[in-house]
Amino acid sequence: YQQAFTEYARGWVNDIAQQAKSALLIDTELSHSHYLQQADVLEQMHFLDLFLHDDIMQSVKLDDLNWRNILDGVAELSTLQVLEEHLNHSQLEERDALLRWCHKKQRNMVQLMDQETQYW
Repeated sequence: YQQAFTEYARGWVNDIAQQAKSALLIDTELSHSHYLQQADVLEQMHFLDLFLHDDIMQSVKLDDLNWRNILDGVAELSTLQVLEEHLNHSQLEERDALLRWCHKKQRNMVQLMDQETQYW
């Protein structure tokens, strides 16, 4: 049973890694919303990384992917999106300046994540 599970797990990891590559390795510049849409696949990879043996994860060369950095970036973008939504409904005097800062942070994060995907 151990060997059957190991083969199943390798197939599962391969499928998820291919989903991530297909979603993120696009020739065009990605938007922050596109990255946010990939959160589920990246979180599945994180789950697999936590619970599967290292030899299974390394057998599909997931360590070649900078998916952990992308997942961190997605978390940052998600936080910035929530902040932006709250700012859009706020009455703060500094609202416009804070929105500009938020948009700049989003653009910078997307640029960093685009650079990460270039190495895949």
